[in-house]
Amino acid sequence: MPLTDTKIRAAKPADKKYRLSDEKGMYLEVTKAGGCYWRMKYRYQGREKLLALGVYPDVSLADARAKRDEARALLAAGTDPGQARKAAKQEQAKATADSFEAVAREWHGIQASGRWTEGHATKTLQGLEKHIFPELGHRPIADITPAELLAVLKAMQAGGANRLRQTCGEVFRYGIVTGRNEDNPAAGLVRAFQPSRPRHFAALNKEQLPDFLQALKKEHRASPVTCVGLKLLAV
Repeated sequence: MPLTDTKIRAAKPADKKYRLSDEKGMYLEVTKAGGCYWRMKYRYQGREKLLALGVYPDVSLADARAKRDEARALLAAGTDPGQARKAAKQEQAKATADSFEAVAREWHGIQASGRWTEGHATKTLQGLEKHIFPELGHRPIADITPAELLAVLKAMQAGGANRLRQTCGEVFRYGIVTGRNEDNPAAGLVRAFQPSRPRHFAALNKEQLPDFLQALKKEHRASPVTCVGLKLLAV
C-alpha cells in the first residue's frame, strides 16, 4: 500500500531500523536515531542495487517519488541511475574546479608565493573578488565570452577597469597553459579601454624660482637630501 504523509509523520524510532514501503521499489528507512531516508531498490544487468533519494522531511514524499520516476526512466533507457548520478557529480566537480574563480585563485597563489609583494597580491585579489568573481567567478573559464567580460568591466563604478582586464588576461593565459580553456577573451578588449593618461604636476616658472629657493633655505622640516635634490633639479 502506498505511503501517505500522515503515516510518515507517525513513524517513530524503534530498537532497530525498519522500512516503510511505498511502491515501485521505493521505501522510507527509519533509523534507531529517528532519521528518515528515502531509498529505491532496482536491478541493473541482473544485479540488485540501491539508490538514495534524499532525507525526509527535506525531501517530501512527492519529491522522492519524482526522483524515483526519473531513475526508472533512466533504467528504461538502459542507463544505470546510480552511475548516471556519479557521472553528474564528477562533471559538477570538474566544472567547479575549472571555474574562473578557481583558476584565478590558483594563478594568484602561484604569483603571490614569492613573485609579488604582499601589498600587490592583496590588491590584485581584492579587485577580482569585488568586480569579477560575483558575476563570472562561478562560470567555467572556457565558457566566458569577450562580451560578458566587457560588460562586467564596463560596469565598474571606479577606474581601474583596464588594469583589471590585464589581470583577467593573465588568468585566462594561465588557464590555457593548464588545459582549462583555449581562448583569452580579455585579449580582444584592448581597444575597448582608453589608456590612462599621465598626470603632469604644475611647474615653477623662472620668476617664481628665486622665491622658492629662498623659502627652501628656511625649510627645516625637509631632509637635507631632499633640499639638495630640489636645488639640483632647479639648475
